[in-house]
Amino acid sequence: MLDLGPLHSLLPAVLALASRLSGLFATGPFLSGRYIPVQVKAALVLCLSLALAPVVQAGELAATHPSSLGGLVAMALAELLLGMLAGFVASLVFVAVQVAGQVFDSEMGYGMTNVLDPAHGVQVPLMGGFFQLCGLALFLAMDGHHFLFAGILDAPVALPVSTARWGQGITQWVFDRFCESFGLGLRLALPVLVAALAAACAMGIVSRAVPQLNILVMGLPIRVLLGLAVLASSLPAVLSALATAFGTSRDWMPVLVEMFAR
Repeated sequence: MLDLGPLHSLLPAVLALASRLSGLFATGPFLSGRYIPVQVKAALVLCLSLALAPVVQAGELAATHPSSLGGLVAMALAELLLGMLAGFVASLVFVAVQVAGQVFDSEMGYGMTNVLDPAHGVQVPLMGGFFQLCGLALFLAMDGHHFLFAGILDAPVALPVSTARWGQGITQWVFDRFCESFGLGLRLALPVLVAALAAACAMGIVSRAVPQLNILVMGLPIRVLLGLAVLASSLPAVLSALATAFGTSRDWMPVLVEMFAR
């Protein structure tokens, strides 16, 4: 008769790891995109969970895992929440990218022009989509997707599976990181904001000096050309700031795992 004892001892570990990885694939940058089929995501989650289950001290877990169905469900939900928060925190830099792109759009007069975001299947402003693609390319070039997997799969060392708990201060910590990302977006958009303010002041002076000119008609092409010039000149600095932000966000994952372990 086939001995299912070892397999039975691995089931809690597989369930916990699958829950963590499912949360990461639901909210993580690049991994949550629609260009990865759901079937591929499910297969990756299952394969990684089965491969890593023997590594996370499954025998020790089998002696401590919840014995009731309600306990197993609570364990899976806690692990799912950890994975979702890890993916959300990793994607906060892309929130900054989106904020910067929307500011560029509004100041350049592209606010009414939308393009399709292939990652999420929604309409986004023109410059917002451009900044998102630049950020995603930089994220992949810096092996950010590898870091996401490494962070969530190394987590069992500091936070054994089935032990994730909502630690004290997690809500405030996530809110602080969100505020930081919003501030980063405004800093990325600062060049176009300064240029737009200078252009508005200049056009106001011209309209006073030469009332015959139709500033409303002339203003739109001037804003577009000025915005493109500012974008071309500031893009290297923006990408450098994004690279620094991606590097800083790598330190957030261990902090989040430690807070769940408290």
